[in-house]
Amino acid sequence: MALEPLQTAEAQGAPTVRQQSVFIENRLGQLLRLTRLLDQTDIRILAVSVVNSVDCAICRMILDDPDRAYDTLTTERFPVSETELLVVSLPHGKRALLDTWAALLAGEISVHYTYPLLVRPHGFAAIAVRLVAESPVVGTGPGTWVIQRAAFTRPPEVDYYIPHAH
Repeated sequence: MALEPLQTAEAQGAPTVRQQSVFIENRLGQLLRLTRLLDQTDIRILAVSVVNSVDCAICRMILDDPDRAYDTLTTERFPVSETELLVVSLPHGKRALLDTWAALLAGEISVHYTYPLLVRPHGFAAIAVRLVAESPVVGTGPGTWVIQRAAFTRPPEVDYYIPHAH
């Protein structure tokens, strides 16, 4: 079976989103405390993934105002780190992930982890993708790769990554 609905193409830069990883104690109510803080400051959670360990949890989030979120979180003494991620809008259909993984493989792009967005930018399902550092999409110069849908009719900025999904 040929997998060609998605391809990689060389780009002049890959727009990324900033993920904020917040370290919280692994105890009852901490996730609510964090979410309530963001809600009270009108910072919208666009994507979230929580990874638990024995002592703490790491709450990875994409937020609609990462600068203000960082200031708010650090002011409230939440330990925060930031990482750049790609957000990929998925094609419609039952092979969306299969086609996306095939396109990444064709571009020799390795995935460290991924999680879905809570919003549907431009009406499409989307995933946040943390790439392995050696992947060619990391960086902004020649040799940077983007995912491109073949025969896609929407404007090109919808076709690639979503730099700030508001």
